[in-house]
Amino acid sequence: WVQGVITAWTHFAQLYTSQMWYFSGGIRGTGAAPALSVFRAGWVGLRYHLGSLIGGGLKLVIAMPFRLTLGWILAATHNEYNPVGYMVGGCCDSCLTCYKRAFMLMNRNAYMDVSLQATPFDQAAEHVKNILAMEHEASALALLNGATWLFQLV
Repeated sequence: WVQGVITAWTHFAQLYTSQMWYFSGGIRGTGAAPALSVFRAGWVGLRYHLGSLIGGGLKLVIAMPFRLTLGWILAATHNEYNPVGYMVGGCCDSCLTCYKRAFMLMNRNAYMDVSLQATPFDQAAEHVKNILAMEHEASALALLNGATWLFQLV
């Protein structure tokens, strides 16, 4: 559980720093994140969003075995060259429906919404699901995910 909270805090700090860079004009090459922005992001996470980080970290740790197992089964059912995947998908259809409704929401993208709008983890996960359903908004989310990956690399 503690590892889940620490992971949630680091994801939040990375996403918050990426958002500071993105909204200061970083994507256009005209801005940059403030100096020591990672430390500021860590402080903001601890000061203002600790409850969401603890709740989200706990939920992600509890859901991880289900997400990994059912995510693997769902990926196998979408492979057209895997007849066993079709059979398993037919047998586990209700489990896969539950996975799509509940566990697919629980990912680190929810922390992006927590930092942007200061919403609780559950509301943020639902909002991210709705954003991903909209085509034009999903591209902005993908862009922020790419910026976060870049900050992780550096």
